Amino acid sequence: MVLNFSSFLQDNVINKNESMDELIIGTGFGCVTDIERGPDGFLYVVSLSKGVIYRIIPSVEATNVIDSENGGGCLIATATYGSEMAPQVQLLREIRDNQLMSTESGASFMSGFNQLYYSFSPYIADMERENPVFKEMVKIAITPLLTSLSVMSMADSDQEIIGYGTGVILMNLGMYVAIPGMMIYGISKTRKARF
Repeated sequence: MVLNFSSFLQDNVINKNESMDELIIGTGFGCVTDIERGPDGFLYVVSLSKGVIYRIIPSVEATNVIDSENGGGCLIATATYGSEMAPQVQLLREIRDNQLMSTESGASFMSGFNQLYYSFSPYIADMERENPVFKEMVKIAITPLLTSLSVMSMADSDQEIIGYGTGVILMNLGMYVAIPGMMIYGISKTRKARF
């Protein structure tokens, strides 16, 4: 992690009688037992006395993190690709902000989608952080979804959002439900024919 200083610490030297206020990254942590850099690049502070793990967020990224904590970020993609600044996560953010949230139908869709998505996504993101194999499985699973969602970047009006959105939903239902369903049906039929 790189710390950027704006005052006398630009030379990375603390001289006698100089204030160290710029070095303070936070207060009120209680009894700190560990400080580590996480896979997302942020510092994490473990407080034994408060039983909490704090995440230290650089001010330039704080707006994006606040958005995600208020139901505007993609927790699964961020955990999968390791950062909110990953190109795949930025693609999702741009589609949300530039296409979906700029139209009435897109904003309505996002409202309903967020209620469903944030009911399960924190658990999946936590599982990804704890299990690298599961993280790779999720990455393989969501890559076709991200590719299909890139089509939404062409939508500008309410009609196009509805049209492209319907197409993307049907395409993903085909990829994630219909094709695996047909494969399972075919395998089970082949097994029955053998016996």
